[in-house]
Parts: sequence; C-alpha cells; structure tokens
Amino acid sequence: MRVGRFSLDGRAPRLGLFKEDAVYEVPGAPIEMLGDIDEAAVLRGPRHELARVRLLPPVARPSKVLCVGINYVPHMEESDFERPAEPIFFSKLPSAIIGPDEAIILPKAAPRRVDYEAELVVVVGRRGRDIEAAEALEHVAGWPVDRHA
Repeated sequence: MRVGRFSLDGRAPRLGLFKEDAVYEVPGAPIEMLGDIDEAAVLRGPRHELARVRLLPPVARPSKVLCVGINYVPHMEESDFERPAEPIFFSKLPSAIIGPDEAIILPKAAPRRVDYEAELVVVVGRRGRDIEAAEALEHVAGWPVDRHA
C-alpha cells in the first residue's frame, strides 16, 4: 500500500492512498494511523487524478531528521573515504524535508559539484526506547525514497 500526503487546488494537506494514476483521500486520518487504513473502504471514497494533486513531503513537521553517513560501500570507495568502524550519525534541520517535485535550492557558496544520492528513509511512527530487534519494525510507519544533496 502506498500512502502519502498531498494537496488539491492549494487547499490544506490531506492523507491519501496512491493507486495507479489516482490518489484516494483517507478522510480525517492522522498519519499515526497508517497501519490501520482499510484499503477497500478508502477506495470507495473521494478519488483524485494524480496529475491534479501536488505531492507533499511524507511527514509534515518531523521532530528529528537523523541520518547515517558513509554507509554505501561503492560510493565510499569512489569518494576515497575509509570505511568507518562504527556508523556515522548526523542530523538535518526538519525544514530540509521537501516534496518530490520541489527544487533543491543550493546556496551561492555551495561547491559547483554537488554530491547527490538516493536514500531509503525510515519514518518512525511510534516512540520507543531500548527496543528489541524483533519488535523494531512495529515502530516503522513507512519507507519513502529520498533524494539527498
């Protein structure tokens, strides 16, 4: 099931189920309810042509954006980075999250060559602490793909 946020005709953001060339509204559903969406019920609801909607970032206002650096071996090798003994974590500002059709705006001081990558994102939908590995996926709300620059 592909679920995401969208807006129609400049109105307030909505949650929708994406299927083929359309998006079906999930009326009144907060993002925390992603796992409980009844696909059959949603497909009977309001339907919008995908070409008419504006796709939005998957999460409206993330409290944190945590990243893992130097984690893709081929890119590490082509960039002459040494493989770190431990994962390298860093953060980004929540305002760095944009929608799929929005431009990545670089500051004038940015280098001419921008390093860009595709990333698999984990959206954590449920709080937790000291979670057992076997229970970790119960806290995941989704797996969007990100373009990172």
